[in-house]
Amino acid sequence: MSPNPVLNHVATQIRELQPYQPGRPISAVMRERGIRNVVKLASNENPLGAGQQALAAIHAMQSNTLALYPDGNATALRQAISRRLSVPEECIILGNGSNEILELSAHLMLHQGTAAVYSDHAFIVYKLATATRRADSHIVPTHEFAHDLTAMAQAAQADNVRLMFVANPNNPTGTWHPAAKIRQLLEQTPPQVLVVLDEAYCEYTPGADATLALLADFPNLLITRTFSKIHGIAGLRAGYAIADAEVVQMFNRIRQPFNMNVAAQIAAEAALGDSEHVENSIRTNAEGMELLTTALGQLEVPFIPSYGNFLTFRPKTAAADVYEKMLDNGYIIRKLHEYNMSDWLRVTIGNAEQNQQVIRLLKQFC
Repeated sequence: MSPNPVLNHVATQIRELQPYQPGRPISAVMRERGIRNVVKLASNENPLGAGQQALAAIHAMQSNTLALYPDGNATALRQAISRRLSVPEECIILGNGSNEILELSAHLMLHQGTAAVYSDHAFIVYKLATATRRADSHIVPTHEFAHDLTAMAQAAQADNVRLMFVANPNNPTGTWHPAAKIRQLLEQTPPQVLVVLDEAYCEYTPGADATLALLADFPNLLITRTFSKIHGIAGLRAGYAIADAEVVQMFNRIRQPFNMNVAAQIAAEAALGDSEHVENSIRTNAEGMELLTTALGQLEVPFIPSYGNFLTFRPKTAAADVYEKMLDNGYIIRKLHEYNMSDWLRVTIGNAEQNQQVIRLLKQFC
């Protein structure tokens, strides 16, 4: 069959892209492997699920709520974020997950002939968002799997650079830089370059809000966060960003008018105030991280110290084989070939029982 002639006019950057590969769904693994009990530890979801306050808020929704368009400005949620973080409402933008805001950043800043800077082994969406704008990527090598911030600032000096993505902590490596290092990066980066600080996992690190103070000094900084990880409502797609008010106004010109659905707004507002669930999630993650890193150390399996809710390790045997054997035993973890880390695997920190089972399996297969 001859190719569809419509595709002749698709940009080369897009034709060469590989679609984003999410973690394998549980139902697919159950069907393919013929097993009933499957645990997904591939997408860094919260093993505790959503908190009770978010669930109660969803259950309390009025019957006609779904028939009405949501508040296009997500006013109540923006006000709640403003109070929680002590930032002005006009400096907050909401997204269909923080992923949408990453895409909007590329839409706002990039076009053919311009470029984005980001690190090797960084979140794959940066590459995808840049390519869809027909822009170039300046990919900076890492230092021991962590961002080389000095080299990234140097790369941003190029005349065509308009955007920089910095995941902190980084997915999939789990590495992290404190706010003082981010300040140095911003000081060294041209002020016309929008620096997107992707903090999807920041709540798992100490002093998560320290970077917010940088916004007052750097109007080219945009900080993205999400309700998908620590708050456990990934299925509702709720994220936000904080930036200079003038930058937020530009984002509001290009975002869809109802880009966060009503259930996401309601659940996210409730989740934001559920400190007990956040504290339980942090404690569960810390305990699981300690358990897994200790076990991998005893097995002499290399791993990258992580500040997120996941751990990336390099098995002694072929990573692809370990991945398949884990699937055979009902555990979905993540291959990292698309991150130029084909010898490594990433596993989400689960609950106590899941972590123990992961260790048991790794002892067999690594």
